[in-house]
Amino acid sequence: MSGLVSMAQQFSGLPMKSLIGGPLKAATDANGMMARTQTQFMLSTCFDKSTGGLRGVQVSSSQLWSSSR
Repeated sequence: MSGLVSMAQQFSGLPMKSLIGGPLKAATDANGMMARTQTQFMLSTCFDKSTGGLRGVQVSSSQLWSSSR
């Protein structure tokens, strides 16, 4: 049991809030940036704004394959 106590004492001086909280905050910030980027991409490429509102653009898979050949 003394081995566990000495291991716990080794970590007692570490700033746990910044060691754990810093990477978690960075991950949530990155997730938010990714979500905003995906939303901007979808709005700029998948919707037709010329009608005055947002109207979904429909693309068939045959259009995708034939345009690249």
